[in-house]
Amino acid sequence: MKNKSIKLWLLLTTLFSCITANAYDFECDGLYYNINSDKSTVTLTKPTSSHYSGRLSIPENVTYKQKTYSVTAIESSTFSSSPALISVILPNTLTSLPSYAFSQCRALSEVQLGRAIQKIANQLFGNFIDD
Repeated sequence: MKNKSIKLWLLLTTLFSCITANAYDFECDGLYYNINSDKSTVTLTKPTSSHYSGRLSIPENVTYKQKTYSVTAIESSTFSSSPALISVILPNTLTSLPSYAFSQCRALSEVQLGRAIQKIANQLFGNFIDD
């Protein structure tokens, strides 16, 4: 019985540590990124314990640990439910925008698209009016 309790405790602590782990690889100037598999580009992601706010300008490149990465993607729902987000300027390094990126951003009044945007997903703003 004691052996089963120890195994259960180990399983639960392992699961808990996975849940509380950062959902991003690094933060730079208040923006959160995941390093892509090619190890030269990054994807902008949502902060784990807060929301983006104010006026954001997403850079084309970010430097982390003396390595420069190109910002090439935004995860789905990255800015969603950010009630104090006012405006976002997107870099020229993005080629597409994912679904629900700006869902439930009630204060959002401006999104400046980069020149390379070729694809905008359905529901980019979610059900903006009905949210």
